[in-house]
Amino acid sequence: MSYQLINSLITVFIMTFGLLANLIVLLTIRKMVSMKSSFGIITKNQAVCNILMCLLFLIFVGPLQLTSVGLCVRSKPENHIDGNISISKFIITK
Repeated sequence: MSYQLINSLITVFIMTFGLLANLIVLLTIRKMVSMKSSFGIITKNQAVCNILMCLLFLIFVGPLQLTSVGLCVRSKPENHIDGNISISKFIITK
Protein backbone atom coordinates (compact mmCIF):
# COMPACT_ATOMS: atom_id res chain seq x y z
CA MET A 1 0.00 0.00 0.00
CA SER A 2 1.20 3.46 -0.75
CA TYR A 3 1.53 6.14 1.88
CA GLN A 4 -1.12 8.26 0.15
CA LEU A 5 -3.69 5.48 0.44
CA ILE A 6 -2.84 4.79 4.08
CA ASN A 7 -3.04 8.51 4.95
CA SER A 8 -6.35 8.86 3.17
CA LEU A 9 -7.85 5.80 4.86
CA ILE A 10 -6.73 7.00 8.30
CA THR A 11 -8.20 10.46 7.63
CA VAL A 12 -11.51 9.05 6.39
CA PHE A 13 -11.76 6.61 9.33
CA ILE A 14 -11.06 9.26 11.98
CA MET A 15 -13.36 11.85 10.41
CA THR A 16 -16.18 9.32 10.02
CA PHE A 17 -15.82 8.38 13.68
CA GLY A 18 -15.76 12.07 14.65
CA LEU A 19 -18.82 12.78 12.53
CA LEU A 20 -20.81 9.94 14.11
CA ALA A 21 -19.70 10.83 17.63
CA ASN A 22 -20.68 14.48 17.21
CA LEU A 23 -24.03 13.54 15.68
CA ILE A 24 -24.71 11.37 18.74
CA VAL A 25 -23.72 14.25 21.01
CA LEU A 26 -25.98 16.65 19.12
CA LEU A 27 -28.96 14.29 19.27
CA THR A 28 -28.36 13.54 22.95
CA ILE A 29 -28.14 17.22 23.86
CA ARG A 30 -31.42 17.96 22.07
CA LYS A 31 -33.26 15.30 24.10
CA MET A 32 -31.83 16.11 27.53
CA VAL A 33 -33.82 18.58 29.59
CA SER A 34 -30.77 19.50 31.69
CA MET A 35 -28.93 20.77 28.59
CA LYS A 36 -31.34 23.64 27.92
CA SER A 37 -28.99 26.01 29.78
CA SER A 38 -26.21 28.15 28.33
CA PHE A 39 -23.76 25.25 28.73
CA GLY A 40 -26.01 23.10 26.54
CA ILE A 41 -26.16 25.82 23.90
CA ILE A 42 -22.38 26.14 23.86
CA THR A 43 -21.96 22.37 23.66
CA LYS A 44 -24.50 22.17 20.85
CA ASN A 45 -22.70 24.89 18.89
CA GLN A 46 -19.36 23.13 19.37
CA ALA A 47 -20.85 19.84 18.14
CA VAL A 48 -22.22 21.56 15.02
CA CYS A 49 -18.83 23.14 14.29
CA ASN A 50 -17.11 19.77 14.77
CA ILE A 51 -19.59 18.13 12.41
CA LEU A 52 -18.86 20.75 9.75
CA MET A 53 -15.09 20.29 10.14
CA CYS A 54 -15.42 16.51 9.88
CA LEU A 55 -17.56 16.86 6.75
CA LEU A 56 -15.02 19.24 5.24
CA PHE A 57 -12.24 16.75 5.79
CA LEU A 58 -14.35 13.84 4.51
CA ILE A 59 -15.40 15.65 1.34
CA PHE A 60 -12.19 17.49 0.43
CA VAL A 61 -9.09 16.36 2.30
CA GLY A 62 -9.61 12.59 2.17
CA PRO A 63 -10.00 12.44 -1.63
CA LEU A 64 -7.32 15.10 -2.11
CA GLN A 65 -4.78 12.87 -0.37
CA LEU A 66 -5.38 10.18 -2.99
CA THR A 67 -4.73 12.40 -5.97
CA SER A 68 -1.39 13.69 -7.14
CA VAL A 69 -2.64 17.26 -7.38
CA GLY A 70 -0.05 19.80 -6.28
CA LEU A 71 -2.37 21.26 -3.65
CA CYS A 72 -1.03 18.96 -0.94
CA VAL A 73 2.09 20.08 0.89
CA ARG A 74 5.13 18.20 -0.32
CA SER A 75 7.63 17.01 2.23
CA LYS A 76 10.67 19.25 2.34
CA PRO A 77 13.20 19.94 5.10
CA GLU A 78 11.89 23.45 5.80
CA ASN A 79 8.28 22.38 6.52
CA HIS A 80 8.76 22.07 10.26
CA ILE A 81 10.27 25.56 10.41
CA ASP A 82 7.36 27.03 8.44
CA GLY A 83 4.90 25.21 10.72
CA ASN A 84 6.60 26.46 13.88
CA ILE A 85 6.55 30.03 12.60
CA SER A 86 2.85 29.78 11.69
CA ILE A 87 1.90 28.35 15.07
CA SER A 88 3.98 30.97 16.88
CA LYS A 89 2.22 33.76 14.95
CA PHE A 90 -1.16 32.23 15.79
CA ILE A 91 -0.35 31.99 19.51
CA ILE A 92 1.07 35.51 19.66
CA THR A 93 -1.95 37.09 17.96
CA LYS A 94 -4.41 35.25 20.19
